[in-house]
Amino acid sequence: MVQSPAKTAVLCLPARDLRGPASCGSSEKGELGTGITIASWRGVPETPMRLVPEDPIVMWRMRRADGLLAHAVIGPRSDRAVVVWFINGRPLGYRDFGDWTSALRWSDQMQAQNWAAGWRLDSE
Repeated sequence: MVQSPAKTAVLCLPARDLRGPASCGSSEKGELGTGITIASWRGVPETPMRLVPEDPIVMWRMRRADGLLAHAVIGPRSDRAVVVWFINGRPLGYRDFGDWTSALRWSDQMQAQNWAAGWRLDSE
């Protein structure tokens, strides 16, 4: 694979005093100035990372005094999300959302409603 030349980008901090200016950017000769390099383009993969995880994410787990267990997961769908909620490991229902923010907000509301009905957070 032939790589095209790229500009060097370096993130750095000043060598001694964090309040002073950092001067560790690349010069035309490829030299770095004073400072501590904490990141550079060499550590960045050419292939972008996926921003949406492929596996469902458990949002919360709750337990009721009578031993029932509930949990909710958010499943990714590119620019959308689906929330599925379970009782004792069996899916009870789902709701599809056009964006992650709405799905997160709804999941939080469902957790609050469960809390009001006597459910408590479970650490499992």
